[in-house]
Amino acid sequence: MLSGVNSLANLATDIASMANMVAQLKRSEREKHMMKIQYEEKLAQQQQKIRETEMERDRVLASLGKTHLSVTQLTVVYHRYTYYVCICMFSLVLE
Repeated sequence: MLSGVNSLANLATDIASMANMVAQLKRSEREKHMMKIQYEEKLAQQQQKIRETEMERDRVLASLGKTHLSVTQLTVVYHRYTYYVCICMFSLVLE
């Protein structure tokens, strides 16, 4: 009879342990889901920032193209914007 009680106690302990593991797994899944949502939001923000910067670069280059700037000066402006876009992209990777 004592063996049956021990088996029942072990079974109850195993069930409690499994319930705890299931609860931890559910918490981990919620955390993972929240992190994914935050990442996707940040990614969308950065992509929008990149698009806006590229559009601004194109507007600036178009307006500068109407002036009498040298090709070198236009190239400098282009590279500055390209550098800024690269910084935005790298910030995605680092976060």
